[in-house]
Amino acid sequence: MLGFALIHCLLTTLLVKIIYTAKEEFENLCLILGIELDAVTTEKAIIRKEKHIEEEEADDDEEVIYK
Repeated sequence: MLGFALIHCLLTTLLVKIIYTAKEEFENLCLILGIELDAVTTEKAIIRKEKHIEEEEADDDEEVIYK
């Protein structure tokens, strides 16, 4: 069982690193192209703001929207 837990931990760490690197590379590409992002948000966050609902913690499954 220890082997499985170790593999799970390593894969999770690798996945987080890949996601972070992709986001960082996208932001660097925008900077190089001269594209200025006003906001990074999610569709659920926009709806909460429009309905004046208190800000909740974002879900991991929410798709990020770049404005």
